[in-house]
Amino acid sequence: MNFPLTLGQYLWAAGLIWTAATIQGAMGFGLALIAAPLLLMTVPMLVPGPLICISLVLMSLVCYRDFHSVDRPGLVWGTLGRLPGSLLAGVVMGWLPTKPLNLLFASLIFFAVILSSRGWRVPMNRWSMVIAGALSGLMGTISSVGGPPVALLYQHHTPSTIRGTIAGHFLIGGALSLVVLVVMGRFGMDELLVSAALFPSGLLGFFCSGPLITHMQQRHLRVAILWFAGVSSVVAMLRELW
Repeated sequence: MNFPLTLGQYLWAAGLIWTAATIQGAMGFGLALIAAPLLLMTVPMLVPGPLICISLVLMSLVCYRDFHSVDRPGLVWGTLGRLPGSLLAGVVMGWLPTKPLNLLFASLIFFAVILSSRGWRVPMNRWSMVIAGALSGLMGTISSVGGPPVALLYQHHTPSTIRGTIAGHFLIGGALSLVVLVVMGRFGMDELLVSAALFPSGLLGFFCSGPLITHMQQRHLRVAILWFAGVSSVVAMLRELW
C-alpha cells in the first residue's frame, strides 16, 4: 500500500499538528481551529477523519492529566446531546448539502460570541449542556470543528476544568463522529494509515504543552475562548462562501 501523502505534505501536516496540539494541550482547544482550515486547503484528505482520529489520542492524554477537574455531570449531559447530533450529521452528510448548514452553525456561534462579549452568560443546566453537546456533534462530524459550543458554555470556569471537561467532550464526541464517518465510507485504510503516521506529532504537542499550563489564567483563557469561537466561526463562513 502506497503512502497517500508526499514527503512535503507529511512534513507540513506534522508541523502544523504539533503546533496546534501544543496550544490544545495548554488551553483546552485550538487543534481543529488552527489545523482544520489550513489542512483543508492544502491536504484535504486529513479533514475531518484523520484530524479527529489524531485528536482522540491528544484528548485522552489531556483528560487523564486534568481528570480531577472534569465536570462529570456536564460531561454526561453533553454526551447525551452529542450522540443524536453526531447521528444527525451522518444523515445530513448523506442526503443534504452541508454548505448551508455550516453557514448556519457558524452564524449562530458568531452571534453567541457577540452576546458573550457583552456580558451575556449561558445558564449552566441540563438543557444547555445537551444543546451544546448536540451542536458540537453536528459541527464536529461535518467539519471537525466542534469545540466552540462547549467552550462558550465553560468560558467562566477554571482553566483545569475547561481543559479537562472539553477534552472529555472531544474524546467521547470524537469517537462517535469517527464511527459515523466509517459507516458513511468517509474513513478507510488510507485515512487510518495517515492518522497513524501523524500520531507522534500530536503526542509531541501534548508534552510540549505541559510547561505552558502554569501561565494560563482564567481571565486570559476566557478572552482566548471568545477569540477561538469567533475566529473559527468567521473562518467557517469564509470557507463555505469561498
